[in-house]
Amino acid sequence: VYALGVILYELIAGELPFVPASKEEGGWLETFRRITQDAPQRPSTRIKASEQLTERAAARGESAQALIQEVRGDLDWIILKALQKNPSHRYESVAALRRDIESLLASLPVEAHPPSLKYTAEKFFMRHRWPVLGTLVGMVALFLAIAVSTWGLIRARNAEMELRAALHSERLASAKSKRAL
Repeated sequence: VYALGVILYELIAGELPFVPASKEEGGWLETFRRITQDAPQRPSTRIKASEQLTERAAARGESAQALIQEVRGDLDWIILKALQKNPSHRYESVAALRRDIESLLASLPVEAHPPSLKYTAEKFFMRHRWPVLGTLVGMVALFLAIAVSTWGLIRARNAEMELRAALHSERLASAKSKRAL
């Protein structure tokens, strides 16, 4: 799983997750230390800092910002989980890594991403955009209809109270004029 993570990192970022150390930096011992102790940089961050960003994006037929956005998020999480130092924190098998990649392609939540309601809701919205939008439009229309109906009811009751008050005033005036006659 770790080796597949390294390959996936290199395919996505265009570079190895850990830069090999030169002889002046300590050679293979320093490289080994980096691999075993340092956390790899996020692939999206590595791509963003790359000098060949525009060339890589153009080779994939997209803008540099679109390439970074495509990698940022789930793909970062999947690659970093495959590259975890502690084997118990990595995917338990290649099949689990494959499931997460398939989930990514199907816009489903991935196991590598920390669970949250916001994340799950975003994934649900991405998969069911039109039905969710239709439901939201329907709910807004329903709330507007309720608000307009309530406003109309209040106006009708106010008009009825004014009419009753006017009728009462007219009856009193009529009774006064009958008494006066």
